[in-house]
Amino acid sequence: MPENTKSSRIVSINALRGFDMFWITIYVIAGIFDFGIIAKIFIHGFYTEMGTFQFTFYAFCVLTVKWLFVYFLYRQKIFLKV
Repeated sequence: MPENTKSSRIVSINALRGFDMFWITIYVIAGIFDFGIIAKIFIHGFYTEMGTFQFTFYAFCVLTVKWLFVYFLYRQKIFLKV
């Protein structure tokens, strides 16, 4: 049974390889393009009604838009090589 656990750990580590390149990509693209614009398009109707959670909700939505962009790049096999 210990062999099975070790092999599953190796698979999970290999699955996470390459995600560090996407954060570099997000950093570069965020300097050029504002992801907040896309987030505001989707939350425009009820963003002002959130009250004290307005900023937290906005930040979560921007993070979600960035994550979806990274996921799109990953599915299309587009990688930034430095």
